[in-house]
Amino acid sequence: MFRKFSILLLSLSFLIPILSAEKVSTIKVPVISPGKPDIVVEKIKVTSQTSQKPGKVFLKIEYWLSNKSSKRISCCPTEAGKNAWKDSPSTNNLFNVRVDARSYPKGRFSKIGGTTTDLEPFEINDRYQLYKYFNVGQTIQIRVIADPKNWINEKNEKNNMKKIIWPLRVRKTFKK
Repeated sequence: MFRKFSILLLSLSFLIPILSAEKVSTIKVPVISPGKPDIVVEKIKVTSQTSQKPGKVFLKIEYWLSNKSSKRISCCPTEAGKNAWKDSPSTNNLFNVRVDARSYPKGRFSKIGGTTTDLEPFEINDRYQLYKYFNVGQTIQIRVIADPKNWINEKNEKNNMKKIIWPLRVRKTFKK
């Protein structure tokens, strides 16, 4: 009996560390990779507000930015970024965001606002907003561009811009 009990204890002493090691390996830890930051314009939302001017619509324009990387924005300036930070120390480690609007579909984009900001590693949905008057009955296209002056050397430069058309129009589809 004592022999069976000691074999059981010995077996358990080998199994417990193995089971614990398996459990630890299934825990998912975010992978921190050496690379570049990735600034992303996540979404844009346009909301009509009460207008104080006749013939004008007052719009609240909100947009969300993220850094989908383990890297700080300040890690990887381009030459333009280094020069800008050197020329204007108040913008050190920051990047610009530009908001443009145009009469859709044939108008030219012009700047209506923007900001200068920073994003921490893995920071998501950092929200910004601005307000602007437009003519009633006009279809407007809003464009948000993160890092328009290319101050940050990024992993993906193609996700720095997003556009939205206001007012949204639903296409009617007819069944045959």
